[in-house]
This record gives sequence, C-alpha cells and structure tokens, in this order.
Amino acid sequence: MKDMMALLIMAGFIFVSYLPLSAEIKVLSVKGSVAYKSAQKWEPLKVMMRLNPGTKVSTGVASSAVIQIDKHTITIDPMTMIKIYEHKEMVKRAADKEAGSGTMTKLGLKRGSISAKIFRDKRVKTEFQVASPVATSSVRGTWEKNSYGPSKGHVVIVKEGLVQGENKNGSSKYLQPGMVFHQQPGNSDPEPLLADIREKGITSVFVKDTTTDEKNSRGLSSEEFVDNSESPDEFLDSKINSNVSLFIIW
Repeated sequence: MKDMMALLIMAGFIFVSYLPLSAEIKVLSVKGSVAYKSAQKWEPLKVMMRLNPGTKVSTGVASSAVIQIDKHTITIDPMTMIKIYEHKEMVKRAADKEAGSGTMTKLGLKRGSISAKIFRDKRVKTEFQVASPVATSSVRGTWEKNSYGPSKGHVVIVKEGLVQGENKNGSSKYLQPGMVFHQQPGNSDPEPLLADIREKGITSVFVKDTTTDEKNSRGLSSEEFVDNSESPDEFLDSKINSNVSLFIIW
C-alpha cells in the first residue's frame, strides 16, 4: 500500500513538473482614441492598466497603444483590433533537471497591424503566435510586423530572427529578415517570399516629360525604326547631303 501511494505521489509530481503561471499584461502608452473590452462593454484604455487574457483592444484613427506581455512589447497601430487570447509561463520544478522553462503567447489580429518585439532568452523556450482569419505567424525570439485586412490578407514582415508563416491549409514557409509572408484570402498558397523585393526592384526607366513620338516609339521593335521598303544594303549605300564643320590646326 505504501509503495502504491509513493508511485501515485511520484506520478503526480512528474505530471505537474511544469507549473503554468499568468504573466503580467500591462499598458505602457496610449495615443489618441483607444478602447479595451474584457466583458461586454468597451471602455477607454489607460496607461499602466493591467489586462487579462481574453481582452480585446481597438485603436481609432491616428491612435495607437503599446502593451507589454511579460517581457514582450507589442505596438498596436491605428485602426487595429486585436485579442489577447492567452499568455502562459511554464516554470519547471527544481527536481526536474531535463525539461526547461517556456512561455506561450497567442494574439488574434482581426484587422489592422501590430509590431511585436519578442524577448529572447536561450534558456527559455518562447513561442509567440499571431493569428488572423487566413494565416498564423509563429516566432521564437524575433521582431516582426503583422497586418491583416479582408482584401489584402495577412502580411508578415520579418525584422529580426526567424518566423514561420502558415495558412489555414497547412502550407507553411520559414522567413528570415528581408522576406515577406503574404497570404491572400481565397488563395491556397502564400505568395513567394521574395515577391515584395522583386516588385520594388522593378521600376520604369522612362521619364514623365517625353514627347508623343517618344511615347509611341516604346512599342516599336528595332526593325520598325528602319523603312522596310529598303534592303539593309540600300539603306547603308544611300547618300545623304549634310553640312560638316571642320577645324584644321596647322
């Protein structure tokens, strides 16, 4: 009987070797018209407020807010609505030598854009997710910008670190700084990661102040600049009278 009790205690001890703790969610700054909703009513968001998981935050025109979740900093841009789904801090017990500590943060992005700077500690497994109706970005210690709109879809811009973008169909891509994850609504796959760089690298070499003849010549091929009624030999052998000025030094 004593042996059975010892086994049960040991099993329970192993099962709770990770202790979930609720980290602090604090408002660092508010600019303009910003509201939060934790129950059924929207109320003005104020600096130094403490928020709970499940809270929604909405910014108005020319308005923004910065909140801190544990050691992560999230900047909420104008015309944006997010929901703080959860933040869990998993701390190992002293007797558990193999498992490490970790944090899990989940945000929902209904519209607009946010910038997230994620605190990184090599000793702590950090998972940070931003989910929209069409895709989810997952990061582990990085700096990224997420934006979502019904027409443009979910766009993730990586500033530091490594990010995984995944759409609702399970198609995922890993992004490094300089890459952009773009999942448009209705598409089965995200856009190429370097599409944004490619579009910025292509530009028009024609200036605006061009004549009508110059504009029309853009659509001509090289052969159309020569009168096709003449052969190349006739064109080269043709004689043209012109005035030439000579400067002779004795």
